[in-house]
Amino acid sequence: VLLLDEPTAGLDPHRTAEVAGLVAEAAAGGRAVALATHDLRLARSLADQVVVLAGGVVVAQGGPSLLDDTALLVAAGLDTGVAAGWAA
Repeated sequence: VLLLDEPTAGLDPHRTAEVAGLVAEAAAGGRAVALATHDLRLARSLADQVVVLAGGVVVAQGGPSLLDDTALLVAAGLDTGVAAGWAA
């Protein structure tokens, strides 16, 4: 089991991509990976299961399609990028 807490926090895009590649490689190799992140792009690229927390409480869990539920993500206090103008 590989447990990661904000593994790309503070990294530039190149290093973020490297970390994402290593995580994907570990998962493809059969390792169970649990990753906590506020980076919705990273989560979209890696997740096959998602748990959304708000105030330390699980508010939703399911497949990666949860990451497309803008109302849910905003209610959970996550920056969806809509205000910043970047696409999912």
